[in-house]
Amino acid sequence: MAHAESRLLQLPRELRDEIYRIYLFAGDGYVYDFRAACLRMPDGNPIDLALMRTCQRVHDEMRGLALRLNTVIFSTLYADDLRTRAARWNWVARSALQSTSDSCFHAVKHMS
Repeated sequence: MAHAESRLLQLPRELRDEIYRIYLFAGDGYVYDFRAACLRMPDGNPIDLALMRTCQRVHDEMRGLALRLNTVIFSTLYADDLRTRAARWNWVARSALQSTSDSCFHAVKHMS
């Protein structure tokens, strides 16, 4: 028995793209949490990416969009290991802006 397509996926792609933008946009950007080695909302809460996990098609359509839409804020704290992480995030962000390739997502998996 075939699964029915979700109502979201029945919408035109342009409308879905706008929904994704609204869902992912954080007006104050994301903050890099060095202790946890991940991005968070400015209030310290995790970034909600649950919509990306609904199905492979939505995941593919949203790929890289969060980093293209939002500013990532790093603190001015200095330590050699933090400097390396900041450099990696810089590379990930540039990759996300330049293309939608899988290379930046592969790098994110190996950040910590």
